[in-house]
Amino acid sequence: MTKQKTKPAKPIPVKTIIKKDYTSYWLIAGLLLSLIVYLPSLVAYSNRGLAYKNIGQWEKAIADYSRAIEIDPNCTTAYSNLEVAYKKLRSEKR
Repeated sequence: MTKQKTKPAKPIPVKTIIKKDYTSYWLIAGLLLSLIVYLPSLVAYSNRGLAYKNIGQWEKAIADYSRAIEIDPNCTTAYSNLEVAYKKLRSEKR
C-alpha cells in the first residue's frame, strides 16, 4: 500500500462563516479579540477591522486597520480598508 499525501487544510474566509447580521459580526469581533490577546497578527487585526466595518463601527475598524499597518507597513489591503473607513466615518459625521 502507498501512502496518500494529504493537502493542508485551507483556512475558511470569515465571509463564508458568518451571515450578514450584526450578531454574527459582533461574535466574530469578540473571537478575534481573544485571538489578538494571545497572538496579535496582521490577519487578526485586519479581519476584526472587517467585522467592525460591516456593523458600522468605523472608529474601531480604523484602530484595527492602523494596528495592522503597524505590524506590516507593506500591507496595501489594510491601507485601502483604512481609507474606506475614514471616508465612511466622515460621511456619517456630516
